[in-house]
Amino acid sequence: MNKNKRIIISSIVAIAVVAGGFTIDNIIRSNKIKNSRNTHGASVLLPTAKDFYKVGDTVKINDISLKIDKIDTSNGNKVNRPDAGLEYLIVTITVKNGSNSNKNYGDDFQIQDEKGKISDPIVTMIAANHIFKSGNLASKKEVTGTLTFLAVKGAKGLSLNYNWDTLRHKIVRFKLN
Repeated sequence: MNKNKRIIISSIVAIAVVAGGFTIDNIIRSNKIKNSRNTHGASVLLPTAKDFYKVGDTVKINDISLKIDKIDTSNGNKVNRPDAGLEYLIVTITVKNGSNSNKNYGDDFQIQDEKGKISDPIVTMIAANHIFKSGNLASKKEVTGTLTFLAVKGAKGLSLNYNWDTLRHKIVRFKLN
């Protein structure tokens, strides 16, 4: 019996520690999120899954600011051409570190069409010199790059989704058209 009691007590303590850790983590994260919104490109409220932002809006997540600068389309070049009925969608992204220390940033972007199909970026020679990759960004610095996606020509209802917290599935969504 004594051994069973120790196992039960150890299990209860372990559950309490894990639950407390999640609660503390949520409190800390909620205090780091900036709660302001401005439609003229300044910081905006950290979104829920229902919110969409426009190209040019800046979303501030903790000390990192994320902005979709512009969207271009391309029919390719001599080296890279999309299949018939498709085009390249080239998204220019800027990330700024507003903190006093180095910060990691991700490249977890996908596009989603109006039917819900989600696609990852592809590698092409279209914008090879400015490919957006995840990395570490120095204090008060910024990085700009491009991601290329394949999309149906003239597709409507496209959004660019940034999964900024893979464990909690929190997504920032930008309306592309």
